[in-house]
Amino acid sequence: MPEPFTVRTAAPSERAAQAALHARCFKKPLGPGELAWRYDGNPSGTALTLVLADAQGALCASFAYGPRTAVAGPYAATFGQQGDIMTAPEIRGQGQGRRMTEAAEAAALARGWPLLWGFPNRISAPIYTHLGWETIGVIRPHAHYLDASSAARAERFRDGRVKSWLLRFEQRRCAAARARLAELARASGLVVRELDAIPAGVETLSRELKSRHALCFRRDAAYVAWRFLRAPSKLHRVLGAFDASGAFVGYAALQLPRPGERVGWFSDLLAPREDAAAALSSAVLEHLARAGACVVKAT
Repeated sequence: MPEPFTVRTAAPSERAAQAALHARCFKKPLGPGELAWRYDGNPSGTALTLVLADAQGALCASFAYGPRTAVAGPYAATFGQQGDIMTAPEIRGQGQGRRMTEAAEAAALARGWPLLWGFPNRISAPIYTHLGWETIGVIRPHAHYLDASSAARAERFRDGRVKSWLLRFEQRRCAAARARLAELARASGLVVRELDAIPAGVETLSRELKSRHALCFRRDAAYVAWRFLRAPSKLHRVLGAFDASGAFVGYAALQLPRPGERVGWFSDLLAPREDAAAALSSAVLEHLARAGACVVKAT
């Protein structure tokens, strides 16, 4: 009997087919333009995208890993960050996920990538552990409540009924913390403004931060602009902090609430100086509050 499925590298011309598969696997819509941005526009390199096709050529699974430049001391290497993992419902439980994972590992090794990493959810994490992946930590979401509206209560309810009842107390605690943060921002004397271009000095700040950690992902102007300013959703904003001399001292990225929603996201922060981190964090919260967010989330 011939093999009913084949694994191969996806071509850029197949982004529409991958987007159609995504629609079958997830509720959140995703267009081919967004996949092209993710897979083909990354300044760190083209993503590794493998697809599983049936005998008629229809896509049944798609695994993607995006390149990220990692720095450890004097060494740099490209790591693969796990992205979209799509498996059509009708072939789940047949071992094709294991096959795709192993094929992706072999393809990454052929590219010279020494490591793959990702953020699997609670359902898929045990699968990767079973396949030999190592758990190096658990990242949990944080939430800052800007008001105690019904929308905020609905978000809080995700953490349990009791916590939703105590929302008013949590919102007051957040308001007090936000006031203290605003005071630190005023005391810093820094100017924070929205950026329409990323200063070249961002890589210098990235190198400064690198010295404090065993491992860091490199950020440069091209990557930050691609990741946030050119994101297809158009929901991201980048705020920059500048001292009295006009020197660039850090940036923060945020994501506005989606239409019909009131959840904003604190997406990224690069600020080696504590006063810059305070000024940028305060500005992100205020920006999202003005945008109508009831809660700001971060991981």
